[in-house]
Amino acid sequence: MLDLFVYGTLMGSELRNKLLGRKIDAVPDSLYGFKKIEINIENEKYLGIVKNGNSSINGLIIKITNEELRLLDEYEGESYKRESVVLKSGNNALTYVVNF
Repeated sequence: MLDLFVYGTLMGSELRNKLLGRKIDAVPDSLYGFKKIEINIENEKYLGIVKNGNSSINGLIIKITNEELRLLDEYEGESYKRESVVLKSGNNALTYVVNF
């Protein structure tokens, strides 16, 4: 299983469960060195994160399979890219950052 840090729409359990077809438990954690920004995708506003040394983001860690990660890559689209990060807990995780 892979750890994925989520901070925006994927924090909602209903959406996560619908996208991945199963109930996925989540554990709170934080990410330092990033800040949230709003981005526009097809005239809709979404949250994204970018590096910023003085900021932190609260979010959730979810455990997913490689196949579920591919599904989430499709959901996130080209506006986001995956990046490996170290969370406040010390855990390594993947997260989606804005793909400028």
